[in-house]
Amino acid sequence: MTELRLIEKETMQRIVPLLHRRNPALSPELLSERVAEMVVQGFQCLGAFEDDTLVAIAGFWIKTRYHTGKVIEPDGVFVEAPYRSQGIGAQMLAWIYQFAEQQGCLESELHCYTSNAAAHRFWMNQGYRIIAFHFAKDLHQ
Repeated sequence: MTELRLIEKETMQRIVPLLHRRNPALSPELLSERVAEMVVQGFQCLGAFEDDTLVAIAGFWIKTRYHTGKVIEPDGVFVEAPYRSQGIGAQMLAWIYQFAEQQGCLESELHCYTSNAAAHRFWMNQGYRIIAFHFAKDLHQ
């Protein structure tokens, strides 16, 4: 049976292998450094566990934006391949939405790569709609 629980800040590094499978172009060392910095900045992560094995993650941020108020932003949602299409992602998001309401969040917003059509379908099936473009600029050009 899958158990959902928040990953403690002290053990957040256990998400690095899943992040690496989601982003193989980024080294585990770089991901580890970034996760450590993200935790300091308020990043939290929900884990889905089979026994004590981490099989899925759903990171999130709680932010206040001037135009929307307090929001929750899922970030780094990943389910290991053998566990996909079993409803784990939807269960994790339901948990996150309930947590968000308890924290006084008014909505959920997220970023999704334009090249990830499967993720577009997932997020739209979860009730999200595309309302903006996300722009990025490399500052080391």
